[in-house]
Amino acid sequence: MNTILQTPMTPNLDSDRLHLRHFTELDAEDVFAYASDEQTVKYLTWPAHQNVQMSKSIIATLLSNESTYAIVLKGTEKVIGCIDLRIVSGTEASFGYVLNRAYWNRGYMSEALQTTLTYMFSELGIQTVTSCHETENPASGAVMKKCGMHWTHLAKQETLFGKTTDNDHYCITRDAWVKRTLPQSSTNREKN
Repeated sequence: MNTILQTPMTPNLDSDRLHLRHFTELDAEDVFAYASDEQTVKYLTWPAHQNVQMSKSIIATLLSNESTYAIVLKGTEKVIGCIDLRIVSGTEASFGYVLNRAYWNRGYMSEALQTTLTYMFSELGIQTVTSCHETENPASGAVMKKCGMHWTHLAKQETLFGKTTDNDHYCITRDAWVKRTLPQSSTNREKN
């Protein structure tokens, strides 16, 4: 497994419905709301939080780095999830995410991932972004596909972050992202 490098200081990011910002201790109740739900954390590499104090501790340690974003509903300040950027090299990155189950199937995770991909490709100079999900969690793969990532391979009995599972891997390159995000009219002009 690749080593994760120090991520440069990251700014807050915004999309139509979401504000991505760094966590604060004031987010503990919202983090506990999703991190204590067994179904939400089923495919993650960490156990469900047992109490709000545990969520505060996780915010102060694991979630307090520059590359981890709280996913916040605009206009509410409610944290509904988390997305983590992982810089593997100067040109390669990965990510991980979790979303409160009460907000599944509304496009929020796709919106957060698309915003994060835009930042990585346009601001950090990343050329390739990869990620994976447990094969038993196809909804996560659907989010990646919706954001233009393509399936690359199945890794059987792969150990990541101390957990061994079968994982589907996905990838998107900067070139593929640029082609996907160019307005259709620009693409048609380039062909003519």
